[in-house]
Amino acid sequence: MFGIYTVTVIMKAPIPAFFAKEQVLNEFLPIVGFLVSLFTLFDISMNLAHMNQLNIHFRKHGRPEGLEGKFPKLSGTFLEGMFQRIAPVATALLFMSIWGYLFLYDHKLIR
Repeated sequence: MFGIYTVTVIMKAPIPAFFAKEQVLNEFLPIVGFLVSLFTLFDISMNLAHMNQLNIHFRKHGRPEGLEGKFPKLSGTFLEGMFQRIAPVATALLFMSIWGYLFLYDHKLIR
């Protein structure tokens, strides 16, 4: 979407009839990008909450004997587990902030 947005900002429509459509596309792409990032963040948050509930349930009901040696830890080390939770959320927040900035900049709400 960043590529399409860049083209609509930099290039001018070859036919004047397409200029209005290009302007509409230019105005709505940041909104669509922001909403996609927001829904992605919501999806990631719900998946992390569900995984947390599964971990609590697993700890509460105990681990089957003899299975720990056969299967590796799913979450890895503490740092790997933190990165697995922080990285998707941070990525979605980064995209939301970029699209929000582009929207505000296009509408001349910030300089």
